[in-house]
Amino acid sequence: GSVFPKAAAISLPCAVVTFLLIYFAAPESADGKSTGAGVLWAGYNMLLGFLIVFRTNQAYSRFWEGASLLHKIRGEWFNATSSV
Repeated sequence: GSVFPKAAAISLPCAVVTFLLIYFAAPESADGKSTGAGVLWAGYNMLLGFLIVFRTNQAYSRFWEGASLLHKIRGEWFNATSSV
């Protein structure tokens, strides 16, 4: 299956919290608009967080696939040696 739904489920709440923190806690300039550096930094952090979650989830799925295959091989070897 795809890892996008799981990654989105983890990263979207973090992105919303980041947006809310930046929106309510960021210092505003004299004309009442948010500073460009703060918005860019929040966007960068959101993208970086999404990529880290995506790659971690993908590695976790690969690990469990390998572990289950090792268990299957172990069972096959056990069956083969017990029938001798």
